[in-house]
Formats: sequence, structure tokens, C-alpha cells
Amino acid sequence: MKMQKKHEGNSERWLLTYSDLITLLMILFVLLYAISNVNQDKYDKLADSLSESLGNGSNGSLSGSVSVLPGGLSVLLGGGDVLPGGNSEESNDTGNTPDINNEGGSNITDQSQNTSTKEQMQDLNDDINKIITENDLGKDISTNNYEGGLVITFPSSVFFDSGNAVLKDTMKRALDIIAVKLNEIDNDILVKGFTDNIPIKDSVFSSNWQLSAFRAANVVQYLVENAQVDGTRLMAVGCGENDPVASNDTVKGRNKNRRIEMIILANEN
Repeated sequence: MKMQKKHEGNSERWLLTYSDLITLLMILFVLLYAISNVNQDKYDKLADSLSESLGNGSNGSLSGSVSVLPGGLSVLLGGGDVLPGGNSEESNDTGNTPDINNEGGSNITDQSQNTSTKEQMQDLNDDINKIITENDLGKDISTNNYEGGLVITFPSSVFFDSGNAVLKDTMKRALDIIAVKLNEIDNDILVKGFTDNIPIKDSVFSSNWQLSAFRAANVVQYLVENAQVDGTRLMAVGCGENDPVASNDTVKGRNKNRRIEMIILANEN
């Protein structure tokens, strides 16, 4: 009888193992379910936290960030696996990291455009000098290239009598000839008038500001009305005695300061 009771007691021990197995299976399925339903907000917080801790959190987001590991996009963003030597499986054969913003290409393009603009302005400078020489327009007329365009400088004595803003007939011919070239280009043109620092006050002009402004405006008006230059491309500015190119303490210096500058502005690419 004792043997029989012992046998009956052991016959139900498998239930313990079975219940443990069922419990483990239930836990497994709960974990699988939890993993399959990721909380996006919590994931984003985790991703941001990891990004900050790894040194890529300056913009507060992983969007568009680059992996701190060499070679490719962040693994958190689904980038390629990082291989030895810093190359991604999706990188090119040269092993170089792709230039996401293509900044290098933009710089090359900008440099090319700047070079092209400088060459165009230099060609224009050569053409204007050739026109001045071939037509004997005057040795005092000079040209100068600068970063923003081309400056043609006319001494005011070539254009005007002293204290007067009426164009001389001899200079109208020069404007007619130069305007032929101006009509071949589409650049904007700024005409600036300058005087020396000797005060002027007569029945016509009350200041050097007025005298310089009227002289610049009369040059522009002649180009529009007589040389058919598009008025939308022209601007007239009176600068008075400001921005001298020589000392006003000498007669020679004052003569240089009294001038008209025709500035052909470089086109923006």
C-alpha cells in the first residue's frame, strides 16, 4: 500500500512543468506584442537622447544627421552597415562619404561664374579703350575694372564749362560713339557726378551737390533721348565734393576731383 500511494503522488507532477511552460509562453507573446507596437514618441525621445549623447544633437533632431562613426549615415536612420575602414555598403568604390549638401560643387560653380564675369568685364574694358583710341575721344578719359564692374572716368572739363551743367557739343559725339557699345550689352549703368571742395553759390546752383547732380542727370538724359540707351538701365547720382581721388589743396588735384564717372555694373549670375 505504501508503494501504491507513492506512485499516485508522482503521477501529477507534470502539471507543474506544463503550467511553467504556459506561463513562459504567455510572457513571450506579451513581449513580442509589446515589441511589435513601438511608441513613436518614446522612440523619438530615445533617438534624440542618443544623438545628443553621441555629439550630434545640436539641432535637437536626428533628421539629416551624420553618424559619429566614420563612413555614412547614422545606423539609427537606417543607413548602411559600417564596414572596416569607414566605408558603408552603399558607398561608392572610392570610399568617400557622399557630400549631402554638395557644398563643394556650389563653390566650384560660384568660382567659375566669378571668373566668367571678370573675363566679360575685361573684354568690355578692352572694347571701350579701343573705341576711345580709334575715335580720338581724348587722352584724359580713363577706364578701370573693379569688382563690381567697369568705371569710365571723364574729367568734368571735357563735358562741361566751369560751374555749368550743360553738355559741350564736342562731348556729345563721344557719348554717341560709346553709346553704340552700351546698346550692345544689357548691364545697368550708374552715372555719378563729382566736384571739388570749392563752395559754389550762384543764381543756378546753391551747392556742389546740386551742380554734380545736374551734371550726372544731363549725361543720363542725353544717353536716353539722343543715344537711345534704355532708361531703365540708367541711374544718375550727385556726389558733390565727396569721395575725392586727389587732394583738393592743389589746382591739379581739384581738376581730377571734378569728374563724371560712368559705371557699367557687372551682371549678377
